[in-house]
Amino acid sequence: MPEVNTRPHQLQQNASLKAADTLKAYAREIHKIHGRVLADFFRVGEILLEARDVIRAKYVSGETDGRWLRWLKEDVKMGHQQATRFIAVYQKYGGVPLAEPIFQPTVLLS
Repeated sequence: MPEVNTRPHQLQQNASLKAADTLKAYAREIHKIHGRVLADFFRVGEILLEARDVIRAKYVSGETDGRWLRWLKEDVKMGHQQATRFIAVYQKYGGVPLAEPIFQPTVLLS
């Protein structure tokens, strides 16, 4: 006859420990991903800023806005507002260490 566990409290405690370990592992994974996402976000802003400067340097001032918008739409597949947001975040926070607590998704995406 199989043995019946008569200690439900111990089972709950073991399950709680496993859940706590699992949640800690999830938190570590999220922190690693979060750092990569921030680095990529800043890099996109940096590249967009450099590309805009290239367009501004190459074309007469009256043509730059149209060429910039066309390049964003056709080559990057990104709207002007989104590109402006990437650039603004890069210019404001790009030099701040990624461990700084200021980097919450609402700060970057608002």
